Amino acid sequence: MESRDGLFRHLDGVGCTVCGKPIDGGRIRLLAQREEHAFVELECVACGTTTIGIVTIDDEDPAAARLDTAPFGEFGPADEARLRAGAAFDIDDVLAMHDFLAGYRGDLRGLVGRPREDRGGGYA
Repeated sequence: MESRDGLFRHLDGVGCTVCGKPIDGGRIRLLAQREEHAFVELECVACGTTTIGIVTIDDEDPAAARLDTAPFGEFGPADEARLRAGAAFDIDDVLAMHDFLAGYRGDLRGLVGRPREDRGGGYA
């Protein structure tokens, strides 16, 4: 794999996973490097988000550096539009969730897991 400076040159200006603003190469920190993979921390000055990513570089085409972070973080553009149209959380929502969780006896997977098709719609 190429040098740290060469790696950051390819990543300079990559978009923040939350706000999309470009991240300066000086705000990218190399955490670890294993063969053709580099683990990096990206700090966005615009919104204050810190993201961890894995960079893969093809030694035959170093300009094709690929960062694995999604451009929209956890949500895609359709999710963002749907959430923007909804009402903001208020204190009643927080208290309702507090009461719900106080009595919840399952695990996290049961709470937020994806439905499993092979179990008739149960959660993974």
